[in-house]
Amino acid sequence: MDYIYYVFMIEEIFFEAVGWIFSHLPMIAALIFMIFMNYTQKNKTRKKFPPIKKPQPKAQPAPSDPRDIGFEIPELKRAPEAKPQDGVYREQQSADSLAIEAEELADEQNRYMKYLKEKTEQEKIMREEEEKTYRAQAKLSAEARKPLELPPVTPQALATGIIYEEILGKPKALRKRKF
Repeated sequence: MDYIYYVFMIEEIFFEAVGWIFSHLPMIAALIFMIFMNYTQKNKTRKKFPPIKKPQPKAQPAPSDPRDIGFEIPELKRAPEAKPQDGVYREQQSADSLAIEAEELADEQNRYMKYLKEKTEQEKIMREEEEKTYRAQAKLSAEARKPLELPPVTPQALATGIIYEEILGKPKALRKRKF
């Protein structure tokens, strides 16, 4: 009899403990998370030692003569003589290629001159059309050019305008507030 009583007591204590754990589970999870974060922060803030510096090779002094490259260039047998140049490679051109290049240059200049003539003619035509429209507008009577007369501003007209603005304007929720 006593044995069964103890079993029921242990069972009751167990279920109460489990119920308490489940009722306080979010708090327990938050506590475990805070302990974990505190531990990781402590490990991250430990002082790290700088890496050991390796010895670097010492810089060689610059040569006094800029043409001195540090070694001698051997003589090349049967090599053509090098002419002093400005650093740009220039290919030897034959008379035929020079004539072809001159023809191409002349053709290009002719095309450009033709383009300029066409452009000036088009601009002249456009200017003439603009002048015609300007003269036609100038011939209009003074009454036709007169701007529309606006109705007089009265309190009734202002009230009507505000009503139209409320009806036709943006909804109040979409308006920007001005304080």
